[in-house]
Parts: sequence; C-alpha cells; structure tokens
Amino acid sequence: MARFAFRFARLLWLKETREKERQRELAAALREAEAAQAALEDVERRLLERQRKARHALEGPVDPWRLLLASEDLARLREQRLAAEERLSESRRQVEERRQELLEAAKERKILEALRERDYEAFRSEEARREQRYMDELAQQTGERRRAGDLRTPATPGKKD
Repeated sequence: MARFAFRFARLLWLKETREKERQRELAAALREAEAAQAALEDVERRLLERQRKARHALEGPVDPWRLLLASEDLARLREQRLAAEERLSESRRQVEERRQELLEAAKERKILEALRERDYEAFRSEEARREQRYMDELAQQTGERRRAGDLRTPATPGKKD
C-alpha cells in the first residue's frame, strides 16, 4: 500500500506556524491591555486619594503653598490618567487587531486541512480501487487456471480424491 503524501504539507505547516505566532501575539497584546488597565486603575486610585487629601486640607486654615502643590499634583495625575486611558484604548485596539489576524490565520489553516482531508479521501478511494482491481485480476487468473485444468477444485470435506 502506498503512503499518503499531502501535496501542500509544507504550506500547511507554515499556516500552522503562522497561527501559533498569531496566538502568541494575541496573548502578548492581552497582557499589555491588562497592564494598561492596571496602570489606569492605579492612577485613578492615586487621583481619588489626592482629591480626598486636598478636600481634607481645605478644612481649617488654608496654606496657599500647599493648595498650589495639591493643585499641581492633581493636574499631573489627571494628565497621567489621560495618558493611561489612551494607552488602554490603544492596547484594546491592538488586541482586536491581533484577534482578527488570528481568526484569519485559523481560517487559512482550516482551508488547507479541509483540502488535505479531501485529498486523503481521494487517496483512500484510489487505493481501494487498486486493491479491488488486483483482487479481480487474481480471481480472473484463478478462474482461467481452473478452466484450463491447472488447478484442482478444492476438495469437499468427507470426500476422497
């Protein structure tokens, strides 16, 4: 029996490799998005804490220098929050882009796998036809030999020649 060899095996391997690479890229993008989310939450937590401290500092006598420092600190934290929000937005866009690339790579791989399955089924059918032709030829030769007297018919049990 012949061995099945898929004619696009190398291409299928490349598609599988590309898909795995896209999976790694998506995982990296997801980790980046998680880090961006954590950074945003950290900045928001610090901003809320500083706002609470600033409100508390307004109770009683007001020190203008402290008020100025608190105002600058809050402005800096708001800028950090905007930067963190932009980073998170970009990270989410990257995740979606990587997800689409992964879906496309998986689609390409599946197309080749379907082609391989179809080729394999065609191979199996052809092998079955070859085997059947061989068996038919063997049966024909055996029949011809019997007719020519080359072969004896099998003895029936209980009968002696």
